[in-house]
Amino acid sequence: MELQKEKSVEEAVKRRKRGTKDESLEPVTTVDDAVSGVADHTQKASTGDNMILGILTTQANQIQALTAVVAQHGRVLELLASLNVPASCDKKPKMDLNLNLHPSGVDIYGKNGTLQEPVKVVANAGTLSGEAPTRQQCPPPEQVDVARGLSGQTPTRMSRVNKGKAGTRQPASELNLQRKLSFKDEGNSSEDLIRNIRSTGPGSPWTFYTHRSADIKSEETPKCLDLSFWPPPGMQFVGHELAVAAYIFGNGLSPSEILVENEHCIGNREALLTLRPGEEVVDDVINLVVAMVSSNKAEKRRWWLPTTFAQIASNPGHHCKATLDYIVAKYTGFADNLLKIYVPLHMRGHWYLMIVDMWDENLIYLDSLKSSVDRQARIDKMLEVARLLELLLSETSSYFGKTTVPKSISKFRIQEPQISQQAADSNDCGVWVAEWMIQYDLWASYDLQVINEHTRMTIAVDLVMGEHNPISEEVQQKAVQFWDTNMICSYLKGARPRKRTRSPVGPLSP
Repeated sequence: MELQKEKSVEEAVKRRKRGTKDESLEPVTTVDDAVSGVADHTQKASTGDNMILGILTTQANQIQALTAVVAQHGRVLELLASLNVPASCDKKPKMDLNLNLHPSGVDIYGKNGTLQEPVKVVANAGTLSGEAPTRQQCPPPEQVDVARGLSGQTPTRMSRVNKGKAGTRQPASELNLQRKLSFKDEGNSSEDLIRNIRSTGPGSPWTFYTHRSADIKSEETPKCLDLSFWPPPGMQFVGHELAVAAYIFGNGLSPSEILVENEHCIGNREALLTLRPGEEVVDDVINLVVAMVSSNKAEKRRWWLPTTFAQIASNPGHHCKATLDYIVAKYTGFADNLLKIYVPLHMRGHWYLMIVDMWDENLIYLDSLKSSVDRQARIDKMLEVARLLELLLSETSSYFGKTTVPKSISKFRIQEPQISQQAADSNDCGVWVAEWMIQYDLWASYDLQVINEHTRMTIAVDLVMGEHNPISEEVQQKAVQFWDTNMICSYLKGARPRKRTRSPVGPLSP
């Protein structure tokens, strides 16, 4: 019988369907089976239509099997990625290169050779004592914060004090394996949400991952935050300053959490909350400011003394000598070239500042709320401090040069500059004292002109982020985490704004 020539493969297939039935073929499960099947059919002695249609049917079946194999390359990549186990793990899983098997060990092909979805198996998370942790139990690599520095840039007054390194949340490096045949949306992790939350306008939620602007305006503060002191209108922030401000004044956070570490006072959130508008600043805040300005090691011609020094001067017989020795060792030095000494004083709920001008031999009396009734009592307290300073500086050990003649500080002239006065009900006297010490070299006169809510929030942020604070970077990381958590919650809830809270002394939000 002669082999009838067909004009095309399509005609051969149609003719085969009219004359015979399709052969039943065994399911192909591996690449080896597919290749061996092709070889078997090509070696069979067939004639005519049987040979042509046999080869065509076999090739179609092998193409279908190879397509299913290729579709599994994403699962192979998953398995390869899972082998990226930290060195601390003693046992690593062995990879089975059988493409028919799911990483869980389940055969993904049925008896008919078609691809089936494997059943997910959840392993017990517990580990017996003495066993090495499994791959699923190995800890993920820790995220490393990459600094997005603003070195040398001082666009706002918030940069007046040297800050610690402001870390910016960046995603940890990941194994970039793309599954070309997988169309699953896996953007459900918190890091994916952080990447997706972007500002859509004033008051909308955003994260420090997506908000790359160097300067942040107070109007950009998300309304979803629950704060007891909102950033005043027109205020600008740099780096993580806004996140730190939100972390200081966030409602529901522990008042006892230490935000500024200091061995002479308590720098917890409860103390910094007294910087909210309308509240009287406590002595811990004043002492933290003293520590901040005293941390400049290059400034040796000025001394800033804590509030306990004036207390010792007023009660010379009721103090611990070790406390005075600590103050002398921590906050003073050689007095040969000393220019000024700053001493904050407190009397009957009111703060004022005494400055000892060693060059012009004056005792400068700075008071933001002068009183004709209490004026003499306040000056008398200044003289008590002057006598204690005179006693300390009369010792030769206070001078590097042994020929220096000590000065009679108690006989210096009283100088009372004309300065602006605070509102009687503002409780801003402590803020004025803090600013006089901070701005010691920025003003031609002692008149600060304006003390407002900007000043209070600026002092709070500077105290936390300054280089004098050993835990500055740690607190900044907590602040960014607190911020991101609130943004994610708001994003998932549809960014519904919270009601702004009120303080017993009045509204604290613009």
